[in-house]
Amino acid sequence: MMTEFQRKKNIHYFNVLDVDKNGFIERADFEEIGGRFATSMGFKPEDAGYDQVRAGLISLWDRLEPYADTNRDDRVSLDEFLQFQDDAIYQATPEQFDDYIGENNRGLVAMAGLRPDEPFSPAQWRWFFHGFRMDESQADDVFARLDLNHDGKLTAEEVLAATREFYFSDDPDAPGNWMFGKLTN
Repeated sequence: MMTEFQRKKNIHYFNVLDVDKNGFIERADFEEIGGRFATSMGFKPEDAGYDQVRAGLISLWDRLEPYADTNRDDRVSLDEFLQFQDDAIYQATPEQFDDYIGENNRGLVAMAGLRPDEPFSPAQWRWFFHGFRMDESQADDVFARLDLNHDGKLTAEEVLAATREFYFSDDPDAPGNWMFGKLTN
């Protein structure tokens, strides 16, 4: 079961995913995120790369929706999301968590056009913030917080460490809490 602080972080993440701010996560939110991510990478809607990036985000919805949309209304409410997150993350074994989050992180790397062993640059991290409609003025600060060895790159290991902290840490000062920008709720 998630702690109150973990719940706060998951509500923040829900709000990041709820692009149109209608109180639900829907396929259209992921379509919008995918389009924004693709355009921030320099693709135009008529480019094959645009469709590929957009499809990558939509695949996240396709993985989430069958499990989280418990009332089958083609959208996920905050309560449904929190229950899904609790089941998929806080009730999961460490191996199940690694599978779930690892697949999401690998998808992010692929959408950014990186090889699995290639780190994110600050510019690529800004794509992430733009795509998810997070406050882009925070992107460089968040990058610096997550860049644990201060080499100007975010490796897959650093992103995974930040993701673990985001989900599991109850330390308000943990760098991973900034994974999706400054907590707002």
